Amino acid sequence: MDFNDSEKELLGLLKSDSTAAFDAIFQRHKQKVYLMALATLHDSNDAQDIVQDVFLMLWNKRRDLDISASLKSYLITAAKNKSLDLIKRRGHHKKYTDQIAHQSEAYAPVSRFDAEETKRKVNLALSQVTSNTGREAISLYYLEELSHQQTGQQLGISGLSSKSYVFKAIRQIRKYFQEKEGNR
Repeated sequence: MDFNDSEKELLGLLKSDSTAAFDAIFQRHKQKVYLMALATLHDSNDAQDIVQDVFLMLWNKRRDLDISASLKSYLITAAKNKSLDLIKRRGHHKKYTDQIAHQSEAYAPVSRFDAEETKRKVNLALSQVTSNTGREAISLYYLEELSHQQTGQQLGISGLSSKSYVFKAIRQIRKYFQEKEGNR
């Protein structure tokens, strides 16, 4: 299998169960798929798992593939979607563990007090952010653990703008706490 075969030819061969075509596609696109997953998940092991999931899906669906855009776009989109699904699944797991922790607070009044105090401090810190978008961005990024790109999507802004809002919000919060420490 010549590595320079066109994507269309490779897809045709892949639909005919060609493992050589699959290998060529894998070699050509594995790094791009990995980088997309890594950028979304920020974890190398998870990103490697996503690469395997994407190419396993490609092999399993090879006979029914109907790719209208480029194969590269198809694979990168699949990596992004699988990464977001993983984040979503982990979010449900986090909600479940948070629920258990909340239920156990009834048996630990000291930790409930600590949790309330922490919540009060977080809300106080967030109140120092002058921009509503900045407040929402920092909440989504740190409290909901979304990436800058996902935060931007939720707020209808770019990932770069999200990063900028989070940076400015952190700067305002730090300034507030530095002034507060200086007044003691």
